Amino acid sequence: SVLAMFRRAAVSAKAAASGAGHSELSIALSEEKNVHEAAVKLIAAKTDASVYSYKWARGESNRAIQDVFLKLCGLTSVWSEAQSEFVHKVSQGGLGVIVCGALDCIFSTRSIEVV
Repeated sequence: SVLAMFRRAAVSAKAAASGAGHSELSIALSEEKNVHEAAVKLIAAKTDASVYSYKWARGESNRAIQDVFLKLCGLTSVWSEAQSEFVHKVSQGGLGVIVCGALDCIFSTRSIEVV
């Protein structure tokens, strides 16, 4: 989208202005942040949709419909918990560890080159 294009350009310009020389890494981190935020919103939206579907089903006279939506609500709950844990672990360890390791290598290489 146009907004994403402007955001990438701003991140790239900010990275270039800081003299870091790692604009692609800055953009990747920005994109990962967006993915994280979108995943959190998706989990919340899916949970809300499931709850409202179940509320609707409770008003139905057909017991089978009520049972199906109750089971779907339970499945959504399990899915939401798994997705939340995944998002949390990725944001706490996954990409952060990789980036820190890459930056350590970059700065170690620079230190060696300077000596």
